[in-house]
Amino acid sequence: MAGICDGWLIKLNSSGDSLWTKVFGGSSADSPMDVVADNKGGCIVVGITYSDDGSFISTGHHGDNTQPDGFVAFFDKDGEISKIKQFGSKSWTATLEDGTEFQIGGSEGLYSVIETSDGNYMAVGYSNSTDGDLVPLDDTQFWTGWFLKFDPNGKN
Repeated sequence: MAGICDGWLIKLNSSGDSLWTKVFGGSSADSPMDVVADNKGGCIVVGITYSDDGSFISTGHHGDNTQPDGFVAFFDKDGEISKIKQFGSKSWTATLEDGTEFQIGGSEGLYSVIETSDGNYMAVGYSNSTDGDLVPLDDTQFWTGWFLKFDPNGKN
């Protein structure tokens, strides 16, 4: 990859020997934050991405490459990406009483993921948006904690 920052995933055996290595990402910054093994020998990675190309070419980036999305990436037992999904929203323009305009929102990220007792997954992160994939978050708060529950196929 040719990104500013890409993900690097290594699967090790019990002796610490590498079974496979995978680099993934796009041309902007991509930061994997956590990984959990699935029950098929693969894994699920969550993180933050600014990319809309490379591994993220058709994953639905929200906004432009200055606005991060949270992502969930599914890897099979051989280290191949089976699915990547981005969650986020676009920023919007706010106008002050004096006419000054500025951008608000459009920033999401996922930091940690666990498998839940029902065989699904739960990720935690942050958001400062109130539209896109994150409706109906509380629009009275600018930065909000975000919990995302999804099944093994990425459906939330």
